[in-house]
Amino acid sequence: MTRVATTENEHFLLEIAEFGTTQQVEYLVKKYKLAKRLNSTEYLQEKLVLEKGCFWHQEDDGMTVLRFVYPQKTGLC
Repeated sequence: MTRVATTENEHFLLEIAEFGTTQQVEYLVKKYKLAKRLNSTEYLQEKLVLEKGCFWHQEDDGMTVLRFVYPQKTGLC
């Protein structure tokens, strides 16, 4: 619990610790850390880098589908 406690969430975490099991506290801390990482600027920038580019696949009817994914600031247009 001390790994994720802040002045904003301390009261909530203490209630969980008082009335919950150790397993519930560990689960909560694990999910909180994951949510914090997923909302971090570093993760969002990394996600943009990994997801941008040109992707393609071929449909069953033989048509090729192109998909271009770029952030708005660095778009092609």
